[in-house]
Amino acid sequence: MPSVADLVEDHLLRSLTDPATYEAGKAMADAGAVTFAEFGPMRVRATVVDDEPYRVDLRVGPGKLAWSCSEPGASRGDFCRHCVAAAIATWRRAPDRVESGDAAPPPGEAPVPPGEAAPPPVAPPPVAPPPPATTQSEEAWLLVAPETPPSAPSEPAAGAAQALAAEPLAGRIGGVHAILFGPDPDGLRSFFRDVLGLPAVDVGGGWLVFALPPAELAVHPADDVGQQLYLMTDDLDATLAALEARGVRHTSIRDEAWGRVTELLLAGGTELPIYQPSHPRPTG
Repeated sequence: MPSVADLVEDHLLRSLTDPATYEAGKAMADAGAVTFAEFGPMRVRATVVDDEPYRVDLRVGPGKLAWSCSEPGASRGDFCRHCVAAAIATWRRAPDRVESGDAAPPPGEAPVPPGEAAPPPVAPPPVAPPPPATTQSEEAWLLVAPETPPSAPSEPAAGAAQALAAEPLAGRIGGVHAILFGPDPDGLRSFFRDVLGLPAVDVGGGWLVFALPPAELAVHPADDVGQQLYLMTDDLDATLAALEARGVRHTSIRDEAWGRVTELLLAGGTELPIYQPSHPRPTG
């Protein structure tokens, strides 16, 4: 299976966008505007600094590249200049490019022509050391924290394991991926895209993944294991009135100890609960 870097070869990359967007993204990559939060063969997450930081996600979809960017205009699925910058930086950093010497020189540094001696090195400003190289291309893909160079000591320092075990892991969970199952997936996708207006990215073949508002998680006692998905609103009556105006029906509203709740009647017989909570809400 191809990696992300394989899917952002220059000729493929140019086919995803227009020349002006490509050149704008390349200029940002050349200027060092890209930092990586995750760098793997199947997924790359990066921050691209333009007028403000933008988050870019590049993934291997079914047979092609899938992407998303936090820039508002990119919710339409455009391969924007930030995606271009992250893609070019990914291609340059890929292990097979680094090992073969095909990676581009650092911004502002021209390659040395064959047969000529390299100029004397100029002492660079102090920076964090680069991650150590590995010999196997698959192993050379690195998962790193933003702006924190990874380290791989052969023997953990005394107490390191205990410190790691005591580290809170909440900050390492970057989100929640919820899934709805039903016999009419296109109808359900139309509801989230056209009725609720949620931004989405097409990961291939019309398979949409939607961005969601902030979420919360609760655990309830039960005899069987399972999961449930609820939409939440601060004003159930107003939200239902807006949905009814768009042709969405719902069940009767019920008053529970934890809030007012009903179910939206969606395509394929899917019933999606929505409620106005009366319980305290957590803060992240």
